[in-house]
Amino acid sequence: MKKQHSPPPLRFTLILVVSILIIAHLILEKGVELAFEQPPRVEKQQIESARQLINMVQQTLSSDMAFAKLQNAEQVIGIQGAAPHVETLALLNHSGDVVLSSKHTHKMQPAHEVIMDFDANAYRESLAQQRIVIEKSASGKSINVYAPLSLS
Repeated sequence: MKKQHSPPPLRFTLILVVSILIIAHLILEKGVELAFEQPPRVEKQQIESARQLINMVQQTLSSDMAFAKLQNAEQVIGIQGAAPHVETLALLNHSGDVVLSSKHTHKMQPAHEVIMDFDANAYRESLAQQRIVIEKSASGKSINVYAPLSLS
């Protein structure tokens, strides 16, 4: 005698379908969050970290003690430039030439030649308005911060 298989009970089928729909909804929701919501949040965190780093460097370098010896300023740039997610930290003169840099090979070279995604217009705006200018790089891969340094 052959036994015929009966279809699963309706309740079991409904529970299975609802479970699959809930799982699909959660996956789609997480995908939307990653695609649309997380990048702006991450970018805001990067901007805030960059702002804090620049404020710390400005406060340290604006003291007379830091510039009494160029070695002190060089040490500050080297230490702060080694922070995670910092590609290059540089001190430029008014002409846009690198005076000090976390990458020592850049000294006394034009910033637009040695610093990736350097924006000369944003740099000049920062100097002219004496304020921090934060912008996303042209490549979209980094955030650039330009900050004037006023010596006490």
